[in-house]
Amino acid sequence: MQLDTLLSNIYGNSKDTPAMEKTAEAALLSGLSAKKSPGKNPYEDMSLDELTKIAQSIEAGNAGTQVEEPDPELEKVAFDMLGGQVMAHAMVHELGLIKVAVADGKCRVCKEHAMDVEGSSICSTCASE
Repeated sequence: MQLDTLLSNIYGNSKDTPAMEKTAEAALLSGLSAKKSPGKNPYEDMSLDELTKIAQSIEAGNAGTQVEEPDPELEKVAFDMLGGQVMAHAMVHELGLIKVAVADGKCRVCKEHAMDVEGSSICSTCASE
């Protein structure tokens, strides 16, 4: 079973509904094509040294200013997105470890002992816990 198929089955993503990335991309493109979209990038032709000097002058000028409080709703969304990404990467990593362990005849839980329980993919130690 492919990983994207597995995730679609787990989270119930429908192929009929547009993906969140496509919706965000369409919103970005429509925003950029609006009349109030930014013009030419003024920093495009500057060298790295010039950009570094500008950044250092901005940092020096903002050293004494007070930082604006971030929006708690945006923080929550960012935290949830990061948590989801970490969880997805951890799940893919763990599924890979399980696949290798089972292919080697090892327990899918501890990945150290041989599978010694009849009809099961775990060892007797993990089964007794």
